[in-house]
Amino acid sequence: MEAAKKAKAKNLSLVSGFCWRYHQPKRDTFGRVLNGQIGTILGGEASYNTGELWFKERQRGWSDMEYKLRNWLYYNWLSGDHLVEQAIHSIDMFSWAMGDKAPLKISGTGGRQKRIDPKFGNVYDHFGLTYEYDDGAKIYFFCRQQNNTTPSYAVELIGSDGRCYVDCRTGEHKVTGKNPWNLADDTKFTDAEAYKETEVRGMYQVEHDELFASIRANKPMNDGEWMTRSNLLALAGRMAAYSGETITFDQALNSSEVLFDDSLTLDSIYDISVAIPGITEFK
Repeated sequence: MEAAKKAKAKNLSLVSGFCWRYHQPKRDTFGRVLNGQIGTILGGEASYNTGELWFKERQRGWSDMEYKLRNWLYYNWLSGDHLVEQAIHSIDMFSWAMGDKAPLKISGTGGRQKRIDPKFGNVYDHFGLTYEYDDGAKIYFFCRQQNNTTPSYAVELIGSDGRCYVDCRTGEHKVTGKNPWNLADDTKFTDAEAYKETEVRGMYQVEHDELFASIRANKPMNDGEWMTRSNLLALAGRMAAYSGETITFDQALNSSEVLFDDSLTLDSIYDISVAIPGITEFK
């Protein structure tokens, strides 16, 4: 957060890897939510449920540390756990739709049901979290990495005047209720000429184009404030799940937790036990 402030003070552009923020259909959809099209947000649900990822077998000559580095996603001191490393994109989307305001508190749980072999390090294979805001709105979030399970990568918000639904897998973007809108019916996206005129590009290209344009125009863009907040929301969720405690946003911000030992070298033997809710303490 301090680095983001320094970048702004020095008129430097700073963009993040939260690519959906540069996806035009989601800008249109969440922009409608932020403009009040579904009314006051009462609650919602977000998910990032997917299958298991790759694993690299240990090779002759690899030190213990090299083996872990090559399988970095299974060690929370390297990846942050899949909640922080992968599912954070869904967390960022609902935070965006909530106006990037900080929640009041976070509670939840998680564990290892299926991916229990020691080769999978110390990360969980599922998390279930609740983000509660000061106005009483609650966002229920769930993510998992388990094969042969139904996938889901979506955000749904319930407002006083309607609902918003965004599905990253199917491409569905819509608002229902008093002021309905559906991406599938929007001529800006469905009409070939209109689509071409709006120059809708892939989100990765948009992010780079806007970054380069900001530099050339000497009008720096800075994602720092919201990108660090989204990261903290994921960290707070992990803290709440690992400990089983309800964590406030301020507690997460002021946490003394350190997972990565700065003294580590390629010759180090380093392990952290799997967190157990109710036993692992919040720090």
